[in-house]
Amino acid sequence: MSNGKSKFVPLPYWNPSESINSIFFGTQAQLIEPAGTFPTIFNDFPFDPHTPLSYFYGVDACMNHTNFEVFIAKLEGDYHDKILVKLFGSNPDLSTYQTMPGYSVIWLLKAFIDEIAYCHQKDCLDWTYDLYVRDDVNDIGSEPSNAPQLWVSPDIWVRNSADGYINQSSESIYESAQDTTAYVYVKVWNTGPLPSLTDVNNIKAYWAKASAGLSLPEPWDGYIMPGCTHKLGEQVGELKLRSVNEDFIDFTQMPNVIIKDYNIYEFEWNIPDPDKITACFPNQPQEKHNFCILAVMDDGNSLNLTGSLSSIISNNNNVAMRNVTIFSDEFFINQPQIGCVFISNYTEQVINDINLEINFPPATNNNTLLNKAEVKVYLKDGLEGQLNALQTAGLILNNQEEKYLVNNNTATINGIYLAAKTNKRICIQISPTNVDNQDYAIDLVQKRGNTIMGGERFEIVLKGPGGLLERPLESPIDIKNENRKILFYPNPSSGIINVISVASQISNIWIKDSQGSILLNYQDIDNNEFQIDVSSLIKGHYVAEILLSSGEIIHKSFQIF
Repeated sequence: MSNGKSKFVPLPYWNPSESINSIFFGTQAQLIEPAGTFPTIFNDFPFDPHTPLSYFYGVDACMNHTNFEVFIAKLEGDYHDKILVKLFGSNPDLSTYQTMPGYSVIWLLKAFIDEIAYCHQKDCLDWTYDLYVRDDVNDIGSEPSNAPQLWVSPDIWVRNSADGYINQSSESIYESAQDTTAYVYVKVWNTGPLPSLTDVNNIKAYWAKASAGLSLPEPWDGYIMPGCTHKLGEQVGELKLRSVNEDFIDFTQMPNVIIKDYNIYEFEWNIPDPDKITACFPNQPQEKHNFCILAVMDDGNSLNLTGSLSSIISNNNNVAMRNVTIFSDEFFINQPQIGCVFISNYTEQVINDINLEINFPPATNNNTLLNKAEVKVYLKDGLEGQLNALQTAGLILNNQEEKYLVNNNTATINGIYLAAKTNKRICIQISPTNVDNQDYAIDLVQKRGNTIMGGERFEIVLKGPGGLLERPLESPIDIKNENRKILFYPNPSSGIINVISVASQISNIWIKDSQGSILLNYQDIDNNEFQIDVSSLIKGHYVAEILLSSGEIIHKSFQIF
């Protein structure tokens, strides 16, 4: 299981029409047990029962049994039980043998019986496997999944190093010039009555720039938006599927326990650089952070990839998606937190009935984010011109700011017009009014009429002194910059800049201009917190060079306005 493979290990089987291996006889069978503790087995196999094996095997055997229960009863009676009598006598007390080494021959016999039953189920009953990746925690592989959010799959996670087989949850990793690799993991289950095949079919993972209106195949296929030189999506990788067993019922426990098998697949991901994506959206740097991971599995069964992405995910249990946030810049606190995401039209036709739904699900304390923060929503990229024509509910429009104040846990914006092949942005601004160390979520759903096209989930933690946010508005999977060991805010600034080291103490700080000249010099600070007064600096771009007591030097770019 440490490399993601099945928790069940297939046993070799023993065909009782063949001889038993000598390891199960005499002193060899007793291993470290005292002499005479294993029953005498006479080596008079191969065993030829009254009913020939051909009665159970092969296509012709399908007509010999009215149903599966009759088949199993005959197989158990004429093969399994009679062989036990041959091995241990007519009335064996198997409980006295089960802890002895030689008893393992029974497991090889059971594997043989199971192999016969498997062939009957596959060839005579047309049973098969049905692999799936969950859309949410309540998904059991049904089609459609009816998951309320189709972008929060618990079976997709991202790790900083290749340890996701054991640690099946996302951790804080980052994109930088030195490290552009992360690892995507996808867990695959089986809801069918038979085990799946190995090395026959495949599973693929993709990334795309986040949008509430994603489609297929664009932008996952390497789509480049007009006016942008960088891809908005791409395949992460492709792997062969391994076998996943059907559910196993443990009858030894009361009540009986169903044990589910699964396989985990690891994809090495060359992370897209959010700062390069910024070049496509020069007026809104916050937009660069949001991405999605899509898993598509061709397991040999039906796979319908037509229609909107949301219908594809809901109606195909082998397609799933999860939001990802990539950060590569500084950590801002004590400022309103802003997160933006696309609303998109990847079709060739104009769409004039785009509807947005903004939901605030309750946290574990039954409060929503609206109980703890002021939330504003605003449209970008020319959509501002549609504000007065849109139909809204749960929102109050401030015409001067061109922003909506949210005043209901379910808010809607209806009637947005999108030209063909366009991506526009909707942004959410959060200003906390209270702190309770709770995780809160916002679900943004894009619809065409009443049909869901897609969505995005944001999560935020309200934590820290004075109502500060612990981290920027972000999605459930959080890919962060290692440099967040230094908190540097506000940025831009024209007065005081706070510098906080969450690890080593700060020793020295040098403020340099674009030519590398030292303008401000702070020595022997020896503290985890320090304030820089930049009011004497003229408008422009600067670099703070921070020496930590550990010897590490961290650079922070900032702007004076």
